[in-house]
Amino acid sequence: MVQYKILGPGIQPASQTPVETELRVLNSTESLTLPVVTSTKVIELKEYLSQRLGIDTDNLHFVQRVGCSWRKQLDHEEVGRKVTVGGIKSFKPEKMTYADPFLIIGAGHIGLRHGLYLLQRGFKDFVIVDRRNKVGGTSWISQANKTSKL
Repeated sequence: MVQYKILGPGIQPASQTPVETELRVLNSTESLTLPVVTSTKVIELKEYLSQRLGIDTDNLHFVQRVGCSWRKQLDHEEVGRKVTVGGIKSFKPEKMTYADPFLIIGAGHIGLRHGLYLLQRGFKDFVIVDRRNKVGGTSWISQANKTSKL
């Protein structure tokens, strides 16, 4: 006879039997096998994937083959053994893209030259910042004398 630890009125403890779950990316052959326990919920794997891939859990959806049809698994359900994951393209994190991938700090001689260098090579997505409201840098604004300024 199996004795269950009573957790509340009529509630039995969750199963801790170790199993493996195979996750597949929707419309891809890429798969990932994870060791889980029988009572692992869908939301737990969604949170794991969201941390690993840097995406929101609301974008992920798990579907499982049941007979001849597909069924979407809800967050509170135990995860199936073979699940297809939608809302991602791969189990590898996507490369981060930025609106301005280059930042040049300082609008002095070298900062301006670097901006020209990028323009000559076809890069137009950069920003030059300086602590002052004029270009020229420390040598031109602070250290130059009356005869060296334009």
